[in-house]
Amino acid sequence: MGDLTASQSTLTLGSGGGSQTIDFTKTFDSETLVLSVGGPCAGIVSVVAVSGSHPATPSHTPATASVTVTPVSAGSCNLVVQDQYGERIGVGVTVTDPMASWPEQIVLGASGGSIAAARLVTAGCYAAAETSSGFADPLSTTPAFVQSFAAANGMYTDATGCFTNASGAPVPATSNTVGMIAYEPSQTSTSYQVDGAPNTCTGANPSETGWLPSSSGIEATLVVQPGAIAGTCQVAVTDGATAPTIDHGLAHVTAILPCSLDSYGYCAVMLTSQTYTVTWHPVGPCPSGGIIDAYNGIPGPGGALFLATYNVYGNTGFLGIFSEGSYIESYCGGYRPGPTTWTPAPPSATYGDPNLP
Repeated sequence: MGDLTASQSTLTLGSGGGSQTIDFTKTFDSETLVLSVGGPCAGIVSVVAVSGSHPATPSHTPATASVTVTPVSAGSCNLVVQDQYGERIGVGVTVTDPMASWPEQIVLGASGGSIAAARLVTAGCYAAAETSSGFADPLSTTPAFVQSFAAANGMYTDATGCFTNASGAPVPATSNTVGMIAYEPSQTSTSYQVDGAPNTCTGANPSETGWLPSSSGIEATLVVQPGAIAGTCQVAVTDGATAPTIDHGLAHVTAILPCSLDSYGYCAVMLTSQTYTVTWHPVGPCPSGGIIDAYNGIPGPGGALFLATYNVYGNTGFLGIFSEGSYIESYCGGYRPGPTTWTPAPPSATYGDPNLP
């Protein structure tokens, strides 16, 4: 009977990433190869052993089995695999921290226009880094080595998340210093690639336009530039071990049209819809007491107008009930919509800001 043999003696996985399988063989064995697994790996990986095929009589054709190893959390251990005859093989397992990324969301002006009227950002801002819920997500929230990498490549943001130059002046959205930074928290060098499946930033939408400075290293920037139309998409990057999610290789990208301002200095939006209910959630401070108002209602077929105006400064949300008709709705640029329920679904809607429901 031959020795138990493994297809590899070491295994490196990314926390939050996919499983990998190690194959085992044993020659001159006509019995089913049965494996058991031990070692101090609980909490680092989970392991499932599966028996494979075996020859009818002992021969050079091996009996086979495998173990599938799934990462649980970062750490290292020695996985001990044993067959039914007591022969053991050790496999060194390392689970690394998942790849990280910044920011969660990039907001651009469509066709390179300003976003300052619709976002709480520095005047004249063309692109900004935000959290997925709309808060500012400046570079100062990232590790120091990421900030150093960004500065070395000309990428900066101010406290509002606005992408700027080293002097603090907003840069055009078409600058090659606007994008998502992917990095390894362990500061080990790796190679990154665009994950095509969840990447939807193409065509007239914003699009990713290449790597700054390259796709290899501890960190790399995937440059994003605006398209000609307003809309949303997402860019996705992987190091081969991490499935893209927010903060780990996935970033939302939103392109917005320039907005006209109402008498309060807020972004004014025209909508046409049927009856619906919308819930608003504040994502930042508002000037002038934070009043959100809807007014100038034009009666629809049912003759109904907007029902009420609310002052929501300091509260957790805004609930407005609207009826059939067209109207102009004004809102503080620091407020963004939450979940929306339409009754029934509207036939059409024209947005001055695509973040509205």
